[in-house]
Amino acid sequence: MIKIFNSAQIREWDSFTIANEPISPEGLMERASNAFVNWFVGKFNTKERIAIVCGKGNNGGDGVVIGRILSERKYDIKIFKADDQFSLDPFTVIIDAIFGTGLSRPVESDVIKKINSSSAIKIAVDVPSGLRLDTHSEGDIIKADYTITFQTPKLAFMMPENAEYVGEWKIVDIGLSQQFNSDSKNFFIDKISLKKRSKFSHKGDFGRALLIAGSHGKMGACVLAARAALRSGVGLLTVHIPKCGYNIVQTSVPEAMATVDVNEDHFSDAGEASNYDVIGIGPGLGVTASTVSGLRKILQAGKPMVIDADALNILSSARELFHLVPAGSILTPHPGEFKRLVGDWKDDFERLELQKQLAAPGKVRGGT
Repeated sequence: MIKIFNSAQIREWDSFTIANEPISPEGLMERASNAFVNWFVGKFNTKERIAIVCGKGNNGGDGVVIGRILSERKYDIKIFKADDQFSLDPFTVIIDAIFGTGLSRPVESDVIKKINSSSAIKIAVDVPSGLRLDTHSEGDIIKADYTITFQTPKLAFMMPENAEYVGEWKIVDIGLSQQFNSDSKNFFIDKISLKKRSKFSHKGDFGRALLIAGSHGKMGACVLAARAALRSGVGLLTVHIPKCGYNIVQTSVPEAMATVDVNEDHFSDAGEASNYDVIGIGPGLGVTASTVSGLRKILQAGKPMVIDADALNILSSARELFHLVPAGSILTPHPGEFKRLVGDWKDDFERLELQKQLAAPGKVRGGT
């Protein structure tokens, strides 16, 4: 489990570690700089000509320490103050240590413009300078090829609008307090959980799923969704399809069972759903009137659902169906589908807030 904290929480984490380990601020800076260098020396050799551009705060202090450690390891290092006049022409690598995680304002910086115009490889220490962690960023921002971030990823790294600034990001462990990490309750989480399976288990141990997908000309969406469900580990998969898709599914996904709709070319009624643990609906479904009625009926079955594609498009136009969405359901809209559900947004952080509002209790289940 990786917890993603906001900028204020990161400062609290630093302070808690300093007070409770205990370790001095200088000692923590030394530890962070060594973690950065350990990554760096695994990527770049001593033939590189390296410029380190440092600001006045802690991030600049990290840059100075990084420069000292790299110099001790026989790297060709030159350190610049961010407010100096200097040329970057001879350098093949630029390390950005101007601003850290505490930035709360837009930056206008000729130095950042100069760094961005350089053809050198650009590496940000902890966060690209000029990037704000918790809100939309404006002004000048380093366009890093690599961001070597301390201890945990930052929320801003997850936003598509920041991809050109963050580049490829890597986490390095700087030994911040595990007690603080364990005790903290207010955070974003990135969690991957793979259930271990007994060698004596069988398909009946891993759930029964119903997938309702496909229509005339769109059976590929059904095939892809069915294969994905099987690949994710579902035990018994039944695919409900229009008559026109029967041969396609039986040939393309022979592992799945198939039930056939009364309609030739679209979904209208999947029948009894009480035997299933979970239901997926939407890929390639279409939005005919009988499909809308079929969606209403399957929502009323009360099973946890994965609602995708045309099922979401139906929800966005038939808002009265929202109160039927069962507890434990997952909505998977792409940006266009999400816009039809909630309206437009001005940046990715506002989109995240709209996602949280839609998923809040009483919103999806109870109408929007």
